[in-house]
Amino acid sequence: MTKKRKNHKPTNGLWAVLLAGALVAGSVAAWVQMTDNKSIPISERRSPTERPGKPAKVHVPQSEGETVAVLKPRYDGDAIKYDRTEAQVPKGIDKMVFAVNEFLRESDIAPKDARATKAVLTERGELRLQFNNAFDRTYGSEEERALVDGILHSLGQFKEIVNVQFCIGDQPMETLGHIDLSTPQAVLRDGS
Repeated sequence: MTKKRKNHKPTNGLWAVLLAGALVAGSVAAWVQMTDNKSIPISERRSPTERPGKPAKVHVPQSEGETVAVLKPRYDGDAIKYDRTEAQVPKGIDKMVFAVNEFLRESDIAPKDARATKAVLTERGELRLQFNNAFDRTYGSEEERALVDGILHSLGQFKEIVNVQFCIGDQPMETLGHIDLSTPQAVLRDGS
């Protein structure tokens, strides 16, 4: 003959475990709320390349009718590839600004009125690349990666550039969505 079980009430130990679980869940929720949502994963950060040398002395690059490579992004499976064409830099236009603006036009990612406005290169190879306000918006992660990498590849054709600081006007940018742009980004050369 089997005995019938009486209604079993939770013991004090079970209540302690449930209370501890609730405290842990509440602590994790509070930590998530107080953590900055814009923190950039380490895998998405790039470190600037150091170039030893004299203290930075600024000079503004100019060009007189030079030819530059213009990149157009395309997807090859999951990889972004760049088709190259040559373009003559108009007289009086900076060749670096021209290469970036032609990439922006060809990429069809940024708004039509987004433009690089000025490029200032230091003797240490850091380029401060200034954009207008139309460039400053949030992009999806794939668009952002194609945009940033395309700009860094476009500028990689200029051997004197080592790093690029993305700026809106005179102020360094923080991000276009996911990539940490608050520090200078290393240029990407063919094979990078």
